[in-house]
Amino acid sequence: MKIHKNIHLALIWTCIGLISLCIFTAVETSAKYFDVVLPWNLQFTLKNVCQRAGLENFPDSANTFEREMVNKPEVQIYKISFFAPLIDIRKWIWKSKGINSRPYRIDADWIRYDITSRKNGITGGWVKINENKNRVCINLSCL
Repeated sequence: MKIHKNIHLALIWTCIGLISLCIFTAVETSAKYFDVVLPWNLQFTLKNVCQRAGLENFPDSANTFEREMVNKPEVQIYKISFFAPLIDIRKWIWKSKGINSRPYRIDADWIRYDITSRKNGITGGWVKINENKNRVCINLSCL
């Protein structure tokens, strides 16, 4: 009777393990193919975008991060936006070597810096700042 009970428990735990593996695989696969940045990948994504584009780490006061990663054949597009106090945004721009010396243009309420560097697999992008709303939007395309 004890052997039968042990086999029964082993089968139950095996089933639980297989179901957990299937759920984890489905979540990871959907994130890869359906343009989702999972919460545990957020910090990696933010750091990756900053390093590739030559941007300083985001200000400590930055909040309400919105992010999206679009997977297209041979290219990944990162879209990130956040809010921060204007003084912190200006310091962040000044410290960001990828855009601080670049010319900018003004589109309505937005100041736009183009990222034209072809280093680190970048194919293009921009950083836009709305000083009235204290908002920063980043769009970066990478190989």
